[in-house]
Amino acid sequence: MLATLIVIVLLVGAVVLIAAVVKLSGRRRREVERRRLAAEAQAHDDRAQAEASRARELEPRAEYHRQKAVEHAELADRHIDEADEHAVRAAQLEEDVSRAGESAVRHGEEAHRREEKLE
Repeated sequence: MLATLIVIVLLVGAVVLIAAVVKLSGRRRREVERRRLAAEAQAHDDRAQAEASRARELEPRAEYHRQKAVEHAELADRHIDEADEHAVRAAQLEEDVSRAGESAVRHGEEAHRREEKLE
């Protein structure tokens, strides 16, 4: 009976010891996982801060290029308007050239007829 009691006490002790080891092992795993997650969170936070800093540094350059794009678009619009005006003026001048040419021919012919009458 005493031997049975000792075996039972030893078994209970072994079960308690195993449970304690399992519990400590689980705590250890959770602590390792917590530290890993904390390190990953810190790495992501560091990266977020670095990217935010980079964004702040790039913003003035982006604004400069946006402004230049607006200026060039306005210039392009003005040049298109000026090109249209020049095209209209060129067409008018081409008509004037044509009329002047036709007039020169008529006057040349008239001069020739008058010269013939003189003879």
